[in-house]
Amino acid sequence: MMGILNLQSYTVVPSIPCTRIAQLGKVLNPRQCFHTLMHAGLGMLVSWCAAVTIGGRYSALVSPCTQTESVDASNMCLNEYHLLLLLSGAFMGYSHAFLGVLNNMEYVSFPIVQQYKYLRFKGILRHVVKYSAKQSLCALRNFLLIYYFLGHVPKTWISTILNLQEDSSLHALDTLAGLLDLPLLYHLWISGTFLLLTWHIQVLLFRIYITEAYSFPVQPSFPEVEEGCLSKVLTCKEPAILKFLGLQDLALLSQRSVLRRREVFSLSQPGGHPHNWNAISKECLSLISELTQRLVSHHDAVASNGSTRSHSSTSSSTPSTSGLEDTVFFGSGGPPTNYVCRPRFKFRFRTSGITETPRLWSAIAESTSMLSNTFSPTPLQHSTPAPEKPSFNQWVQNCKEQVKGFLTKRVLYMYLFSKLPEATSQALFADSQAHIWALEGLSHLVRASYSEDTFGVVQTTLPNILSTMLALLEAVDRHFKLPHASSKPLRYAFNLVDPTYNTMSFALRANLRTSIYRITDTFGDNLK
Repeated sequence: MMGILNLQSYTVVPSIPCTRIAQLGKVLNPRQCFHTLMHAGLGMLVSWCAAVTIGGRYSALVSPCTQTESVDASNMCLNEYHLLLLLSGAFMGYSHAFLGVLNNMEYVSFPIVQQYKYLRFKGILRHVVKYSAKQSLCALRNFLLIYYFLGHVPKTWISTILNLQEDSSLHALDTLAGLLDLPLLYHLWISGTFLLLTWHIQVLLFRIYITEAYSFPVQPSFPEVEEGCLSKVLTCKEPAILKFLGLQDLALLSQRSVLRRREVFSLSQPGGHPHNWNAISKECLSLISELTQRLVSHHDAVASNGSTRSHSSTSSSTPSTSGLEDTVFFGSGGPPTNYVCRPRFKFRFRTSGITETPRLWSAIAESTSMLSNTFSPTPLQHSTPAPEKPSFNQWVQNCKEQVKGFLTKRVLYMYLFSKLPEATSQALFADSQAHIWALEGLSHLVRASYSEDTFGVVQTTLPNILSTMLALLEAVDRHFKLPHASSKPLRYAFNLVDPTYNTMSFALRANLRTSIYRITDTFGDNLK
């Protein structure tokens, strides 16, 4: 069951909400709620199996009362130890699913160094055991704290439904004396560790098998298998894992396989066209250009937002003098005595030039007529056009702006809908693993073409490749100059929740610089 759930929910591009309301919507998504309930039910089932296996006081939910005033065999009491074990399993399943949604546990990352499946599993197994024990201990702490305050609710509800009595001879487990039972705590922790270890091993094996390198044929041997060749796989959109596997194979063949590189540089027969190279390079360049355009759009949005804020703050802080100028200028029929006209007119009068150059009299006459027309007692309403009636779309837009301005002054609205800078930056580079492989594949193929490309098929697209990479480098450098971009990649200890997408921007920048250097170092002065 857990394998089916993982197969339906895994992704190679992490979902990073950029606002707190988006995080809340991600948690309350109906599909995620269903997965959470399934985890809680499966956790309760595993805990029931553990209770039956342990036996003793955990064997059944209903047990005979130890002290009964009558010999009636129908007096049955609720076994709170069994109930506590079941509820702990349900809570651990719920917390596992909830934290998995928050931490993108469904995200599948590809390893940097390819290893055999057995060696990879063996090397990480002890870390998984330690991580499961630690997570079980944290979940048990939270569960006991909740049960201490709210434990009477499920106990009373189940006793009422099943018509059971409460055994007064035993300590209630929702008290401090009842919870300080070392064998009980040990059994709860061991059962939770076994539950989480089972799920974590299943997730680990799923990731190992689904990210295994696969070799796609560069040239199809038969027309029937053309859809499975590398150039077709790189252009597919769904499933996304197939495209990522194709890009991974491209990066590997560009570094390790001479025979497959020759197939990429080969010409088609008949016709002599480099279809393989054209298809592969076109898809890689489109990926790089798409990321460049995304970063440029983000930079423009940030710049426009900043200029809008600065303009609004300046306009709100400085008083407006247009109304005062109009009142002074047009309040009387004639020109004001104390008003300086230099802001209205851009030219200047020079009396010395009037006598020397007669042609300037025409300019002075025109300026004098302009002054007389300006200060004439003509009513203002005759010189200005009649105001247009606002359309319905403008009215709706004004209403939206008013509502938005009203909501932005509310603290709760700003807390829920304000952008998270770090999350926005991470969302831009969420799928950068594909771009990293595209850069690696192109740069290694271009370097190998210096000695292996006998037909010169790469030389036709080399300027386009370099210009596309340099444009991306410029966009990435601009992004790292933004205030919310981190200056140093973070280091993480072992965690089954893979946090590599948080540092994907640093990996992309390093790989981009290496790819450009690899090409320029190979061709050298030939690029001039």
